[in-house]
Amino acid sequence: MKNRTRLTACAAIVLASLVFSLRASAELSVRPGLSVSEEYNDNIFLLPKDEETDYITRVVPSVGLQYKASLWDWDVAYAYDYRHYDRHGEADNNTHTATITNVTRLVDQFLFLEVQDKYDRVSLSLTRDYTQESIFVNQSDRNILQLNPFFLFHLSQSTTLKTGYTYRNIWFKDPTAVDQFNHEVSAEAKTEMSPRLTFTTSLSHTGNTNREEGYRRIDLVLGPRYEFAEDSYLWFAIGGARLAFEKTGTARQLTGDAGVTYKRSLHALSFKAGLNYVDDPLDTLRREERYEASLKSGNDRTSLELSVGLFTYRDTMDDRLEGRTYKSHGAVSHGFTRTWRGLCDLAVERIDDKQMSVLSYRYVTDLRIDYQAAENLTLSVDYRYLESRSPDVYQFSYNNNRIIAEVKQTF
Repeated sequence: MKNRTRLTACAAIVLASLVFSLRASAELSVRPGLSVSEEYNDNIFLLPKDEETDYITRVVPSVGLQYKASLWDWDVAYAYDYRHYDRHGEADNNTHTATITNVTRLVDQFLFLEVQDKYDRVSLSLTRDYTQESIFVNQSDRNILQLNPFFLFHLSQSTTLKTGYTYRNIWFKDPTAVDQFNHEVSAEAKTEMSPRLTFTTSLSHTGNTNREEGYRRIDLVLGPRYEFAEDSYLWFAIGGARLAFEKTGTARQLTGDAGVTYKRSLHALSFKAGLNYVDDPLDTLRREERYEASLKSGNDRTSLELSVGLFTYRDTMDDRLEGRTYKSHGAVSHGFTRTWRGLCDLAVERIDDKQMSVLSYRYVTDLRIDYQAAENLTLSVDYRYLESRSPDVYQFSYNNNRIIAEVKQTF
């Protein structure tokens, strides 16, 4: 019921903007699309034995809308994902994907209202992304609604101050996940110390309500961002957070974010590190340490992407280690002709879930061929292989083969 109410409200907002656009001078772009695919899956429930095979038909009508006017801007993307399992009707699980972003200029260059709503399907595990393995196992539909009225003060030619209030509502369809409600008051000052150097200071207070344990959180973060070459940046931000939980007491932690991105010609190299708090679908909040490195290179015909990362998750109160994930990923895309393109994608992960005492390894391979039959018509054949292995728990050892034929048309 909540799901339908949210989607109805979003549809009403979009419809109102469309009506307005017909009456005012504005830029309006509407782009519908349709995707139809048939999939053979030899282990739809990801079982270590007695695998269940099936043929899955998916029909995904979609629409993209962009609308810009003097009062506000809208950016909307919506898709309805219809799924039918030939042998396992109980697995039929249709869903929606919607992203709505609105910026309303209530008082020009002074008072604004930002509205964001995102509805999608996400993994219930923070350490293991099950959306890479299946289209329904260990996942839930999620909706995040965010309302942010704010003031923008131009204190000088080089300094701006943004103050405002943010309401954030996180809802999950799965009853085991934890819904959250956030109320945040914040202030952020930015100073352009030079054309290439910007210094930012932010202070925020957040109140969180959920069925497990609510908390109050104060964050102070400051740091510079320096553009040392065209589209190349170096930045770091350091700060602290104080959390006061309703039941378990208070915690004070160091937070931060740093990185460098270097772009030259057709190549981009990036290093990122962070120490912060992230939302956990099953446990409201966890402390995350992340370290990532990536390389991207390519031209119109061939592209290459390589990345490695380490993600560590800890208890917010005592810093107890609860999980660690090592990730490596590589992808190569090549256009054989103007109409034929191939993709090879490989991901390898080591997942150490301390809460469940499970160590597992995951290998995901994706081989895809695209044929551009017409300007807006693409035919694709995709083969995906998944292998999961665990020396600790038998249920985490399984294989999965998927073959997908797809036709995609945009109008």
